[in-house]
Formats: sequence, structure tokens, C-alpha cells
Amino acid sequence: MPSKRIPVFEPELDADDARAAFEAIQATEISGTSPVVRRFERAWEERLGMPRAVAVANGTAALELALLGLGIGPGDEVLCPSMTIISCARAIVASGATPVLVDVDPDTYCLDPEAARARVTERTRAILGVHAFGHPYDAVRIGELARAHGLLVVEDAAQAHGATCRVGDSFRECGTLGDVATFSFYANKAVTTGEGGMVVARSETVAERIRDLANLCLSGPRRFLHEELGHNYRLSGIQAAVGLVQLARLDRTVEKKRALAERYRAALRDVAGVALQKTEPWANPTHWMNAIVLEDSLSHDAESLALALSARGIETRPFFVGLHEQPALRKRGLFHGERYPVTERLARRGLYLPSGTALSEEDVTRVSRALRDALAEAAPASVAVPGAIGALPHGPATGLFGPDFAEAYDALYESKDYVADVDTLERCFARFRRERTRRVLDVGCGTGRHVAELARRGYSVAGVDRSADMLAIARARNPGGDFRQGDLATLELGERFDAVVVLFAVLSYQTTKDGILESLRRVRDHLDVGGLLVADVWFGAGGSSAPTRTRRTGERGAVRWTRTGTLTRDSLAQRVDLAYVLERTEGGATSIATETHSMHYFMPLELELLLERAGFRLVLLSRELDLDHSPRHDDGTALFVAVAA
Repeated sequence: MPSKRIPVFEPELDADDARAAFEAIQATEISGTSPVVRRFERAWEERLGMPRAVAVANGTAALELALLGLGIGPGDEVLCPSMTIISCARAIVASGATPVLVDVDPDTYCLDPEAARARVTERTRAILGVHAFGHPYDAVRIGELARAHGLLVVEDAAQAHGATCRVGDSFRECGTLGDVATFSFYANKAVTTGEGGMVVARSETVAERIRDLANLCLSGPRRFLHEELGHNYRLSGIQAAVGLVQLARLDRTVEKKRALAERYRAALRDVAGVALQKTEPWANPTHWMNAIVLEDSLSHDAESLALALSARGIETRPFFVGLHEQPALRKRGLFHGERYPVTERLARRGLYLPSGTALSEEDVTRVSRALRDALAEAAPASVAVPGAIGALPHGPATGLFGPDFAEAYDALYESKDYVADVDTLERCFARFRRERTRRVLDVGCGTGRHVAELARRGYSVAGVDRSADMLAIARARNPGGDFRQGDLATLELGERFDAVVVLFAVLSYQTTKDGILESLRRVRDHLDVGGLLVADVWFGAGGSSAPTRTRRTGERGAVRWTRTGTLTRDSLAQRVDLAYVLERTEGGATSIATETHSMHYFMPLELELLLERAGFRLVLLSRELDLDHSPRHDDGTALFVAVAA
């Protein structure tokens, strides 16, 4: 019988919660103006020691109202962490202000105070700090920065109910660290009302302004006569009644969360390549979610690991996508060209594990075991030689394209249909070049099989490859052939050709726009006007981002080569990562090494623009070996032809 699926979170609701909701219904205290709502607000005021609290419909509404209540508006800038939920940026945009992003600390995932200091301008009005996954931001340093520049502090405590932070000689509860603080009561929060939120403010004037804005601005001298357009962001009485019960047991809930975090830390302490969120000595986090980040040494990223865990009955969630990579914000003209390296890494390599307070020790053991198994099944991402099996005889142990890789490559790709490839090249030559194609440059020629077939058909061919060992095999295959060692990015032969062929996705090895453009310009220097560039590239999203497994075998005499691979795609970075395990078997003895590649995949408009900048005109984008059909989204690769302009 299969094990029950462990959800990423399951709220704890009991008979007390149900009774509170029923009693609110019985008393007809169901609207947003019911007395129970005010009792809920007072309970928060008393717990935090803040003058005023205003209950609202959800945490997103709370953020928007907090900014509006402080008078933030057009012309103002608000500093905001780049890794957080989009609600933060939405609230700033809704107020009319401009969000200015700040990268986060790699250990706590909270806004980096030093990075924030560098982003302050004369237009900066406020800092929006977020307690990430229940770990407080550095309130001391953020407070010092705010005072130095006369800035307001908006505290997003949505995930930090009950967390505390040292300020001076004492610890203060999150929600008391800013001018205004916001909470969310979503289903996965320590205090939940299903949906809901709260704004707490130091200023009674600000709080009353927030209350008015949340209630359609009904505070004028005559009801239903409105001087301003407000919002209907009220919390219902039924929700408030449940919230009162939840708040009464908050301390017990936080204790459970901290105990769960300790169990995870103990269970995952010796799992290589997995880092848990750090706890700073000045913080007592609530561990809203138990977050892990995968080290770069692992071939799994967060998305592929989540799929592997899901197959084992474990539900997880990835970290937030950086705000600068959100299409909805980029469409508004925000953050173009901005990069936040810590955020980008966390977004791709971070996820959180099941974190419901009802999880048992057995559940934690099952999650940690599933995590270990999922990591163990993935191919390693770094080049290494396991000593127990034995290194390949010719090495090198820490590099690609040595003698062993060259020999393996030639054997593994012997079965490839090179005749069909060259048939396709000839169709390109005939269709897109007015004059006869005679001289061909094959860049990334490998072991010379394409060169051999082109030469057999009467073409004059020069082959270029960066691997001396590949070229040694190519020369043996093509006695008297023209082969030169070189790299696409530094190509400089001082000759012109009728066509340049770049196959095996060699162009995709350039993973930056500058590198791609320079490589294309190097190719253009070897063509006269009208000359052709024919290349294959990784193209589009290539289908699902789930890891793809590959296996290829080949033999050379008594040696059998096997290469198993794990291919993963990062749609945000437009990158394809391939991690191969290469085995050499001879006479019953097996040796092993790994081979890794990171490659860029192209989008159609991007490819066209880069070619134009390099002096080409794109004339064909098709499926490989099929010039009459456009590539499909799940092909992964595509063939293109460009004419030198």
C-alpha cells in the first residue's frame, strides 16, 4: 500500500476554531464591522504593544494600505528585497511609487543592509523589509540606515508571527520594528483565518487613515458621500473569530515550528550539498517554512528535485522568482537589465520542505530519506573520478576533451547518420546560395566525420576544433585533410569560405550574449557577402524543465563506452545543463569519469537580432534534417541558416 502523500503544509484547525466560527454566525457577527473584528484588532495591539491595529482582507491588501497610509505615492522610491512574493512590488506600484530592488543575504534570504545603502537616492522614501521564511531581517542595521536618510520602514511580517529580533539589550517581536507592519493570515501562516491580514501602526493618525482606505473612505460627514476612492479590504467577523482563537495559541504553535526545524536540522545535518537557512544569533525565527538551498555541486536544481520528491510522495515549493525576472513587472518597464545574483541562485536552487506543525518524527524521517534518495540518483554535476572504480587511463581527471573523451566521443557517435546531415547541408547550400558552394569551414569538427563526408562529395573543407585529441582522430580519418586547432570565440584564420558549418550545438556553448555575438562576428569575418552560416543550436524552452535522462553506447575494439546523462533546463536563465557519467569497460574492468556542459538556448527574436548585429540575415529556422517545418517547442534544438550581409 503506497504511503500517504505528505503535503508541503496543512493548517491545524480544531474544535475551538470551529466553535468560534459557529458562535460568530450565531451572534450574526459576520461582517467586517462586527464587534469581534475590533476584539481581534485589540488582541494584536496588546500582544505587540502597538497603538493601533487594522484588520484587513489579506496580506497583499495590508501592504498596499500600509504604503498609502504613510503617504507613499508618485515620485517616491521604495527599497524592496529582490527575492520576495510579488505582493511587495505590487503594493509599491499600486501606491504610484517606484520599487527599487535590493539583493538579499545568501544565508538568511533577507534584504542585505549594505546593498540597500547603495540604492538610496534623494527620491527614496521608505524601506520595505521582509522577514524571509520567518527569519527576521537585520532590524538594527535597517533602522540605522532609515534614520541616517530619514526613511520610513514598512515591515512585512507575513511569515514571522511570533519571531523576535534583538534590538539593543532586548528582543522585540516582529511587527514592532517598523513605522508600520503587516501580517498575513493565509492558510499556511502561524495564525490563520483562511485569508486575512493585519496592519499595525505606531501612529494613530496613520492607522485611522488605513482604516478609512480599507472601508471605501466612508468616514465623511455623510454616509455614501465619498471624497476619495477607497477599497473594500475588510476582514469578516467569522474570520476574526477564528483569528482570536488562533492568536491565543500562537506561542504554542511557534514552539511546534521550532521543534520541527530542529528535527529537520538533525535529520539533514550530514546531507552533502544541502544548506538550510541560517539562524543569526540576534534572531529567534519562527521557521515558517523549512527552507533548503542546493549547492552548485549537485546536478539537481530546485525544480528537478521537487519533481523527484513529488514522485516519492513529498510535496515541496520552490523559492520565489526574483522580482526583476517577473514578466508582469518587466511589461511595466521595470528592472530591465538588472541582475541580482544571490536572488537568482536562490530562485533556482532553493525550495522548502513540508512544514506543517502536525508532522511527526516519522514524517520528517521519510522526507529526509526521500531527499537523500533523490539526490543520490542524480548524476554529479562536477568533474570527478571516483577512485574506487578507477580513473580513465589517460585522464585528465579534471577537464573535458582529453584523449579518453575523444576516443569515447568517436565511438559513441559512430552510429549518427552523417550522410543525412550532409544531405541537409547540401540542400541549404542549393537553396540559399546563388553561387556554387566549394569551400566549407567546419567549426567544432570533432573527430572529422562530417569533414570526411563533405570531402567525399567534392568540397574543399577545413576543420577546426579546440581539442587536439579530437583533431588527432580527425587527421587519421582524413589523411592530408586541413585541420587546425582553435575556438569559435577566437577564430582567426585569415581566409574566406563559401559556407561555415557549426554543428553539435557548438554556438550554444557561448552562454553570454557578448560571447555569442563575438563568435558570430568571428564567423562573419570568414565569409564574403552572400556566404552562408549553417548551425544547430539549443532552441526555445525545449519542453518540460523536468530532468531528461539519456543513454548512448559505442564500442571500439574490446572497449565498450557508455554515457548516461541528465539534462536540465533553466527557463529563466535560458540555460541547458548537461551532466554526463562516462564509463569505459574492457575485460570486465570499469573506469569512470564525468563530463559537464552548460549551454545557452535561443529564442527566435533573440537569435534574429544577434545575427543582424553580427552582419547576417536570418533566412531559415527549421527542425534539424527537416528544412520545411519550423521547430516544435519540445524539439529542444533547431537548425538555422543565415546569409552574410
